[in-house]
Amino acid sequence: MACNSKYCCTKIKDLSVRRNGADILMSVNLHIHCGDLTAIIGPNGAGKSTLLKALIGEIQYNGKLNFIDENGKSYAPKIGYVPQKITNSHLTTPFSVLEFIISGLSEFPVCFGSKSHIKRLAMESLKRTSSEHLASRRICDLSGGEMQRVMLSFALSTVPNILLLDEPISGVDEKGVAEFWDIINKVRLENDIAVIIVSHDFSQVKKYANSVVLLDKTVLKTSSPDAMFASTEFKAIFGV
Repeated sequence: MACNSKYCCTKIKDLSVRRNGADILMSVNLHIHCGDLTAIIGPNGAGKSTLLKALIGEIQYNGKLNFIDENGKSYAPKIGYVPQKITNSHLTTPFSVLEFIISGLSEFPVCFGSKSHIKRLAMESLKRTSSEHLASRRICDLSGGEMQRVMLSFALSTVPNILLLDEPISGVDEKGVAEFWDIINKVRLENDIAVIIVSHDFSQVKKYANSVVLLDKTVLKTSSPDAMFASTEFKAIFGV
């Protein structure tokens, strides 16, 4: 895929994570292109969430992690991240949805007010996820599905080069799941964003992913969805 932005790809070479004497990830090698939706699948304890946390710099790792621009040089991209679990502080905040999104765009506390262009950017981010109708709602009053869409809006508020999603739709009903994947795909195509999603929803992975990574502490296989789900590696891990 041709790059339509300064960011082009993520190169992961021999990435390893070790904690308390145990190997969490070992020699992970991946090459992820801009504009692609890459799904990471694997059993519980495979290191999927750990890999995303390494990408955002939350945990220490050994190996090389490079973000490359269109000229082949290292580049510091904007990264959006939606975690698997929402913290209690998010769930109990009295802020409105609009104020919450603004907090990620402004260098000043929300209580000091915000400039009109910041509010406009926040509303544009909510529109990307079809969540503008939630703008005046309080964060603590949202349903699980609504909160996940707001968290996605927050992650997209700066229009990132890379969007990391760690099982972002656990607990969301079937309709909400389909809408969420549709939104992710639409945003990816419109903005040439590299999306990396940890998911157990193989039907949606098959429908939307360009590439699937089977991870179990190390990369067992990387392929198209059809090839992955027909592979011996996939069947051995998931017993199908």
